[in-house]
Amino acid sequence: MFTPDLDLQVVIRCTKFRIIDNTGVDTGDGDKWDGVSGLDSSTLTSAVIRVVNPSADYTDYDVLSQIPSPVTDTYKFIDYTGTRVDGLHNLIYRLKTVDKAITAFADYNATVPSTTMVTSAVHGMATGNYVSIAGSTNYNGEFYVTVIDASRYYISIPFVADDGACTGTTMFINYFYPYVYCEAEAGIAKMHANVSQMVPGEARDRYLRDAETARGLLESLKSAMTSSNIAALEAILAEINQILSINNVDPQI
Repeated sequence: MFTPDLDLQVVIRCTKFRIIDNTGVDTGDGDKWDGVSGLDSSTLTSAVIRVVNPSADYTDYDVLSQIPSPVTDTYKFIDYTGTRVDGLHNLIYRLKTVDKAITAFADYNATVPSTTMVTSAVHGMATGNYVSIAGSTNYNGEFYVTVIDASRYYISIPFVADDGACTGTTMFINYFYPYVYCEAEAGIAKMHANVSQMVPGEARDRYLRDAETARGLLESLKSAMTSSNIAALEAILAEINQILSINNVDPQI
């Protein structure tokens, strides 16, 4: 099944990010864009990347016009500027294709608890896709799809009533969780630059030790970077920020 795949690069420290779509690279698994048994890019009707920062604030970027057609290789989106927040980010990549008519909803609870069966002739979806339902009374929203057959699938919402005709749009969604540490890295680099301007002595030696400790912590953060180890990453980042604060180092100045 087609699954969009993103990557993130920090182009200019703390100020410019570059998001890359790796989905077009054919690795032979049939899980790519055009020409490999994946999604046909010409059917896209919407493409949005939502960037959520560690404070849960987010910005939506409409990238539909930036997606080439056909897609046969990696491509880069326009660079995003102004990001200065360290910590775990969440990139949500949503692709929508053509609408499909939904003709009926039915209770599927006896087969799979708390689910509703959707009838949509020749829906063309695969288990793992999402559907965006609009025009119904009880089922509007985005849902994970589990296919039953070529005309039916079920969604994880309890059955309420058969709303009859509405629309279901096939969606492809992926989540990417980059951990950003650019401010910490900039602050540590600033500390090392400051050392060269200090008069030799005890104060300089103490400042240098703090800078070296912070750099060692940053290397530990990099080596521990996994999506299942967020608490440890946050603890290391907090130690680095404490060193920067004690030494009055502002990475943004």
